[in-house]
Amino acid sequence: MSQHSEINLLLDGLRTQVDGTILEHGGYWPAPRIFERIVEEVGELARARRPQEVPCNDPDRKHSEEKECCDIIFTVIAYANERKLNLSEAWYSVITAPVPQSSNLAG
Repeated sequence: MSQHSEINLLLDGLRTQVDGTILEHGGYWPAPRIFERIVEEVGELARARRPQEVPCNDPDRKHSEEKECCDIIFTVIAYANERKLNLSEAWYSVITAPVPQSSNLAG
């Protein structure tokens, strides 16, 4: 199976799970409200990272960071579902694009 096919299967599975969960709970919010929720979730992740609020070696902090990352993923997929965006094609183009030298992704 090609990397592109694996991406399609993974994202299709996630989109189906998110769609089912949202439909069980009354349906999609309007796209602007979902977008606001993405911003809120990113803020919650930022708070989970604050060392003065939760010590670095606290296992609850790691759990909180993991949960907030998943909340962000869920909400981004909900936004894409509501807007009928093709994440598979977009993901493949992002992941195969060269990383610009000016990026400081390595730290």
